[in-house]
Amino acid sequence: MRTYTKTFHIRFTEKEYERLCKHAQKAGLPKTTYIGHMINGVWPKERPPAEYWPSLSELHRIGNNINQLTYMAHRLGGIHAKRLEEMEEQAL
Repeated sequence: MRTYTKTFHIRFTEKEYERLCKHAQKAGLPKTTYIGHMINGVWPKERPPAEYWPSLSELHRIGNNINQLTYMAHRLGGIHAKRLEEMEEQAL
C-alpha cells in the first residue's frame, strides 16, 4: 500500500472541477486517484456498465464449453450428436 507523504493544493475553476468530478466518477475512482493516474501517464478509462460483468462471465462459460467440446472431439475422434444429447440430459 502506498504511503503518501506530500500534499499539494490546487485551484480549479468551477467548470474544471466539475469536469474532474465527472471524469473521476465515470472511471469509478476518487478524484485524487484519478489525478495520480494522469500524473503517471495513465489516462483512466470509463468503468464498464453494470451489464458488462455478467455478460463477461457468460462468455467465459461459453468458452469453457467450447474447450470441453474440442477436447472431447480430439479425444474421441469426433463428436456424435446422440452422445452429445445424452451428456446434455445428464447435465440437467
